[in-house]
Amino acid sequence: MKIHTQAIAYIAASPETVYSTLTTPHNFPSYFRGFGPVPGVSHEALPDGKIRYEVGILRKMYNEDTSVLTEKITELEYPNLFAYEIVSGIPVPFSLLVNHGRSVWNCLPHNHGTLLEWHYIVTLTSVAAYPLAFPLVRFFMRKSMQHCLLTIKINMEKSIPATA
Repeated sequence: MKIHTQAIAYIAASPETVYSTLTTPHNFPSYFRGFGPVPGVSHEALPDGKIRYEVGILRKMYNEDTSVLTEKITELEYPNLFAYEIVSGIPVPFSLLVNHGRSVWNCLPHNHGTLLEWHYIVTLTSVAAYPLAFPLVRFFMRKSMQHCLLTIKINMEKSIPATA
């Protein structure tokens, strides 16, 4: 059984600019601060010798609760699609409810800017996990995602020069 949640934001920047921000290693921890039981990300590590994302590489996401997720980059389609999945490291108690997560980011041209969509799909360990997992994903994870997109939006739009 799976649970899907999403967050969407309009950013007054081109899809190319938004995509570049999303796919620049070490940016994400400054945007994703978590919410409630969903921890923020403190820092990221790529395999030795890697300085950018490539399909198939594994990155480590170090969370503020000391857990470490290993994520595999599964799709990079400039300038519109970025996706990854959790390979390992889901901490207890979440690992009792969820055994897999997939994240898909879409950067869609919209009104001279970008509609940024972030989809998160989790696979549950069993149907019995649904009553506990649903509020964690659909409320706490969604709030974390919304805060993250808002932070990305604010940071990107403050760096765009004003036009007369």
